Amino acid sequence: MPANHSEIEKKLWASADELRANSNLKSSEYSVPVLGLIFLRFADQRFAQVERELAASVPVGSRRTRRNANLRKTRDLLLPKLISGEVDVERLEVDGKAVKV
Repeated sequence: MPANHSEIEKKLWASADELRANSNLKSSEYSVPVLGLIFLRFADQRFAQVERELAASVPVGSRRTRRNANLRKTRDLLLPKLISGEVDVERLEVDGKAVKV
């Protein structure tokens, strides 16, 4: 994932440079998307830092780490299907039981 992250970051910054250099937009018109990119970069770095700190504080093999791993797997499987509309949130079931939304 880090290589993909780096590639996405390069594309985003190239897009921001393109807006700055080759568009007829005033700086006040493209500042919001560019500042948004800067904020997302900061938020991503801060999240990664806190995630490392939390991971270091939780013993390996504890119930908490297993539960978090299961939640991540579920999220990674379910999120793309929710976004695409393949899974209907109103009729979501887990272990044969309806999930109340």
